[in-house]
Amino acid sequence: EIIGEGYAKPKEEKAFWSQTDYQALSIKGVPKEAADAISLALNEGISLDQIRQGLKVVYGQETGFGYLDIVIPYLEEKVKKEGQTYKLVPQ
Repeated sequence: EIIGEGYAKPKEEKAFWSQTDYQALSIKGVPKEAADAISLALNEGISLDQIRQGLKVVYGQETGFGYLDIVIPYLEEKVKKEGQTYKLVPQ
């Protein structure tokens, strides 16, 4: 289901976050639903700009942009620590 331009509601696909990730992101103020939407969009190859616009539609600009500004550095740090690779589409 599409919500706004370039944003799809999370499907029944699996997000790549662990329970520890959800807890860490929650402490930083990112709800599970937003973390899932971001991870699923990244898995689908949706650009960061499109994700940002989708979050703006759903959560408002300040909150939506803030979630992405928390999640992306968290994900980058996770990749550095765990050596996992995720394909991030340039903005």
